[in-house]
Amino acid sequence: MLNTAIVLSSAGSLSVAVIALFFFVFQGWIYLKGPLFTWSKWGALLSLTTLIYALAVFIQFNAPPNLTNHIAELLQYSTFLLLVHSLYGFTFTYLEIKPRRYHQIAGAFHLILLAVLWSTNLVITDGFAYRSFLWLHEPYIEPELGVLGPLFLIYSSLATSFCLTFWIRHKYRQKSGAKILILGFIFWAILGIHDAAATLGLITIQYLMEYGFLGFSTSIMYVTLKNYMALFEIAEDRKKALEIANEDLEYRVKKRTGELEKSNTELIAEIKQRKWANDALRESEQRFRTVFHTSPDAVNINKLKGEFVEINEGFSILTGYSRADVIGVSSRDIQIWHIDEDRKQIIADLNKTGCVDNFESKFRCKNGDVKPGLISARIINLNGENHILTITRDISKWKKVEEDKKKLEAQLQRAQKMEAIGTLAGGVAHDLHNILSGIVSYPEILLMD
Repeated sequence: MLNTAIVLSSAGSLSVAVIALFFFVFQGWIYLKGPLFTWSKWGALLSLTTLIYALAVFIQFNAPPNLTNHIAELLQYSTFLLLVHSLYGFTFTYLEIKPRRYHQIAGAFHLILLAVLWSTNLVITDGFAYRSFLWLHEPYIEPELGVLGPLFLIYSSLATSFCLTFWIRHKYRQKSGAKILILGFIFWAILGIHDAAATLGLITIQYLMEYGFLGFSTSIMYVTLKNYMALFEIAEDRKKALEIANEDLEYRVKKRTGELEKSNTELIAEIKQRKWANDALRESEQRFRTVFHTSPDAVNINKLKGEFVEINEGFSILTGYSRADVIGVSSRDIQIWHIDEDRKQIIADLNKTGCVDNFESKFRCKNGDVKPGLISARIINLNGENHILTITRDISKWKKVEEDKKKLEAQLQRAQKMEAIGTLAGGVAHDLHNILSGIVSYPEILLMD
């Protein structure tokens, strides 16, 4: 049971407990909302430790030497073990250190210490000590330490101090928020040393370590909020970048659609102008539409030395090579380049500018056919290694239409020449007829005379 008159100095401990409760709820919410901050669960556990410790101190401030007081002391010493375990968990996850079975070994050891603490008098005895503090009018009552009590405190102090060494190393000290955490840790350690001195019998102002707990929990809250806001800013930047990219994509799609519609209109006009070739050209247009809508461009990723890393279905449809045929195999091994100089030219352009656009070349299919292609390529980085991303568009159909057009133009030119020759021959025949008519008529006139 507690005294009916609450000690005024205990109000600070109760305030610390309320603030720690808020920290615990907030950090737990952060962890449940975004498990990306895995260290926030350990921060929540540290806040919970602060909450339990502050409540236990508040109880001892206002409890006589009874079972309630004794249990409060047991809870305080239990929080020391919980503190050590959660502090290392927070440190390892935040600094991205992978310990070897720390939690299993340390967890088992701490469970043994808890069993000793709660089931024996080796750490805390049944007797009570009355400690005088400069800021308290009445003595502070708490159980006496057992033979293992000082060792328990020494272990907790050394374990937390060793954890600090991870933070002060140069490569970890540069971590975001590390300096704030170190300052919070030092503040907490100073107050912990103060309370340890009081426990060992020295006269001090009063127990203050709950404020050290709160200071360290506050530094963790600062780091949590700072990283959360940084993540929020990154998300906003990516959202804006995505909106810009989407607008650009829509513009390019509309532009490309307009170009395709214009090309189709011109193609239809040509077909109408050449009625005798209407069926053939209409069939060619239909084949073009079918290829365009149903067959994607061939896309492949190669290492700089030429080995295929990945291909898409359009590549297999276009070349006849399956994924099993080319993965890990160099493009030179399967001799897919019909003109090797084109391959060398593309490699040179990539090394010079990092990109190639609309390079026309020819490639050899698996069955030996040679096809023309319009090639665009980029240097990309995958897993820290540069690769070549190649997009090949089959332009065989376009080439055939161009050849047909040239043939038709040539036939038209020949027909026009034949028409001109016919017109010339008719004119010559008419002139000859006029001349011969005069010659034939002249002897008749002479006979009449």
